[in-house]
Amino acid sequence: MSTVPVHLLVTDENHEHTLVAKDAEKLLFEDDLQCYNRGEFMTGAPKTSGGHGRDPHISSAATARTSQNVPSSSEGNATIAYKRSIEPVHSLDLFSAITIHGITRSRDACLTPVTLNRTQTFPAKLWRGSGSGKPSIWPERGMAARPIPPPSALHLELRIKERLGEGHMGTVYSTEVVSIIAADLSTNIDIPTLTSELPELCIKIASPIHCRALARDAWYYEQLDAAGLQGITIPRSYGLFSATLNDQNLRMKEWEDKMSEWFKKYDPERDILYDDQYGDDFIDDAKANHHLSPWHVWRAAKDDPWLVVLLLEKGGDSLKEEEYEANAQDIRTAIEDLSHAMVVHGDFRYTNLIRASRHAKMCPRHGRVHKWFFIDFELSLTGSFHILDLVRFQEDGMDEYHAGIGD
Repeated sequence: MSTVPVHLLVTDENHEHTLVAKDAEKLLFEDDLQCYNRGEFMTGAPKTSGGHGRDPHISSAATARTSQNVPSSSEGNATIAYKRSIEPVHSLDLFSAITIHGITRSRDACLTPVTLNRTQTFPAKLWRGSGSGKPSIWPERGMAARPIPPPSALHLELRIKERLGEGHMGTVYSTEVVSIIAADLSTNIDIPTLTSELPELCIKIASPIHCRALARDAWYYEQLDAAGLQGITIPRSYGLFSATLNDQNLRMKEWEDKMSEWFKKYDPERDILYDDQYGDDFIDDAKANHHLSPWHVWRAAKDDPWLVVLLLEKGGDSLKEEEYEANAQDIRTAIEDLSHAMVVHGDFRYTNLIRASRHAKMCPRHGRVHKWFFIDFELSLTGSFHILDLVRFQEDGMDEYHAGIGD
């Protein structure tokens, strides 16, 4: 059977590696990605799965195009495959699955790795403020979730190193790469070179009641990447992944003492997301990307917890209060980048700014390499306002926080 080359983008435009794809594979992923890049990505009708809503593992475009039953998450994605071209594959399209060592245990308490499949992110509604009479300004990139890569993409194996931090939504760990497997593809890739050229990675694990919020966080990484800010104002994202622990007979030991407390506070109809809480101030786009997302109807279940993970480039330490004044101008330029992308961070605090990695790229808007990356976008907003208004709004919020008013 003939083969065609596929190029992988590892850290930036200067690092390309070649894989060989099977000629027989379908090209729905290519079509999906082209539609997404044109802002035309359509979402399929919801499909219920186990009481949690439609399975986010399933490509919505593939769902819309097939009349037969779509495979469940345990079966992988619908029949889609790598884009056959000589163009580099984006970091968000590199991995279709990850295996993580060091966070889960078997029922008899032995440390056992868990495998998670790539999962759709959760599109936000547009924030238009109070009063529905104003015309809405929409981002040119659209509001759809990025199509998930096919099962033939790479499989990444990681090991937990150390806990980096813990917040209201989840926990972040640094990781080391154990292996990279070219699933369903020729293995003539130089795996050691690929492994060595990946930036250091970390994972953000949602608590079981905040999986939707992490899916929203991951969507903003996609949006800001589409605005050209990945590796400039934000860390590189490698996608959102999920698994149901019951399906693999696994448990998270560190969750066991917290589950009762978490679910005592959990209101399935009123999540922490702003467009859940203040619905009148938000509007879905014409293609109902928010409403038709499987995450819109997904609900946490204490007896069937999901493990949802966001894979990111690891940055440096968080900004310290005493470092703020010396770095305020650089932070303001990063706020300008977010505002031009129509994104309001929504949760400005020192811990949500981390030192940029050594792989940070030049910002074309400001002609400099930013010193700091913004992180944690689960409370962010896509604002239907003019750019200068968004800049002023965010700068005021930053100043208030630093002055101790907005903390």
